[in-house]
Amino acid sequence: MRFEVLGPVRVCTPDGEATLAPTPRALLAVLLAARGRPVTSERLLAELWPAGVPSTAMATLQMHASALRKVVGDRLRTASGGYRLDLTDATLDAAEFERTGALGLWRGDAYDGVRAGPSVAAAAARLAELRLSARLDWARRALAEGRHVTAATELAGWVAERPTAEGLVRQLMLALYRCGRAGDALTAYDDVTAALGELGARPGPELGALAAAVRRRDRTLDRPAPGVPARRNRFVGRHFELDRAIDLLGAARLLTVVGPGGAGKTRLSLELARRWPRTTTRAGRGRPARSRSPGVRAASSRSSGGPTRRAVGACRPRRGRARGRTTAGRWRPAVTIGHTFRSAIVDARLGRAPGL
Repeated sequence: MRFEVLGPVRVCTPDGEATLAPTPRALLAVLLAARGRPVTSERLLAELWPAGVPSTAMATLQMHASALRKVVGDRLRTASGGYRLDLTDATLDAAEFERTGALGLWRGDAYDGVRAGPSVAAAAARLAELRLSARLDWARRALAEGRHVTAATELAGWVAERPTAEGLVRQLMLALYRCGRAGDALTAYDDVTAALGELGARPGPELGALAAAVRRRDRTLDRPAPGVPARRNRFVGRHFELDRAIDLLGAARLLTVVGPGGAGKTRLSLELARRWPRTTTRAGRGRPARSRSPGVRAASSRSSGGPTRRAVGACRPRRGRARGRTTAGRWRPAVTIGHTFRSAIVDARLGRAPGL
């Protein structure tokens, strides 16, 4: 037997959905909100008649319990001066959602259409927050995977349901911007500003900062290249060095970025990785670098007897040009970063990895 509360409350049996009148359905909702724990008769009366308990309520409760028992059988049991619903070997969609986060289990608002008291309202509010969290997680994953159009489509509907949910609006704005719809992203910001204004509130600073970044088309909003950390702030300065590194990377097997600690070698190299428009590689020990995925990947390598270094590799397609230059042969350029290098180690690696 399956019980469902992520939408209208219903009971599903091998023969299909069972029919329940409104009050037995509300009784079922209260017992499902208790998750198998006993609920006293006094509490059930308050839940089923929140506006006021009539004098005949106890007899009426027994009548509705009998109607519910015809559907769920012996699962409805008397206990501790009340009732409890035995969920052994049964499935509950809310519990399944909490375990898996599967948004497809939802058919509407939790406990939709049930007129019951505070326990059902509390259970519905809790599930709504879990649903919001799952939606945000889904949106972050979709954006990280580059599915901007799909994310924008789903988020638009979710924001329409909850127009003051700033987390959803933020993901929607980012999805729209990455779809090339900066104007629509700013319209989404205006809409949430108006919705919050009706409640006497204003968007938080994070959302305001995002709107400002959209207006100036800040490159930190772009999707990071696969395997490369996302920007935490804007890349300022060193554009001459960056352009020079891009030119050199298209014409040399090995490009080494050197400098004292804190000079910005890692930041420059990661920015180079983000802008290098080729397929990435991870350089292996003594093996030619192999193509992994579009974009640029940051990889770590450790040479025996030498310092730890971070390597940013970029490999060209089988046929193509790097910054307008034809790269002859089958080698793939790589970038290394470090304070000190041993030429013998570098020579050995280049010699043993002709594809690097």
